[in-house]
Amino acid sequence: MSNVINIYCDESCHLEKDKSPVMVLGSVWAPHNKIKTITSEIRDIKEKHGFSRNFEFKWTQISPAKMDFYLDIVKYFFENPCLHFRAIVAYKDKMYYDKYDFEEMYYIIYYYLLVNIISKDSTHNIYIDIKSKKRGGIKSCELHRVLSRKMHDFSFSKIIKRLQIIDSKESELLQLADLFSGALAYLNRKLPSDSAKGKIVKSISAISGTNLKINTLPSEKKFNVLYWKGKDNV
Repeated sequence: MSNVINIYCDESCHLEKDKSPVMVLGSVWAPHNKIKTITSEIRDIKEKHGFSRNFEFKWTQISPAKMDFYLDIVKYFFENPCLHFRAIVAYKDKMYYDKYDFEEMYYIIYYYLLVNIISKDSTHNIYIDIKSKKRGGIKSCELHRVLSRKMHDFSFSKIIKRLQIIDSKESELLQLADLFSGALAYLNRKLPSDSAKGKIVKSISAISGTNLKINTLPSEKKFNVLYWKGKDNV
């Protein structure tokens, strides 16, 4: 297969008892052969706004002083046809605690996040942020196997070449996943809309033409959002 896709995954409010009603798992993906160009262009935006090319941008660092930078990052994502995002907003009180513990539900939702991105016509490299790691190596290997079986790839390397845990400092696309996942969590926590973060949420909604409070169409490829309220909604 010559078509190789890189998928970068992050999450927001993913701890069981962090007082957030939702957990957001998000992923940004792009063709493997475009990653170097995308990375360089995002680093150019960092330099334009006076940051180091190695500056790690993330949702938690949004402030009024950095607003213009984050708005340019959002604009860049939507103007680049190679970049795509998908997220699942999962209601923590809808999880099946009678059958699974929270960590198991976390990886089940990861499965549903990724299975709608992966294609039998492509090879995929999947990168998950390191802070996801709680027995992360074992669980990520299990997720790799389950997804491969779903795609009838019993070599476990043809469709998903790797599923690897990395540090977000290593990838601008992982930082993008953090940014959009954080925005969806912020919206669903009903935090102030007139803050710097609230303005970024509004910008994402306006540029995408998407009502971020509801599901997008399943076929939406640029900015896809699913609100998970139990297995009947997946």
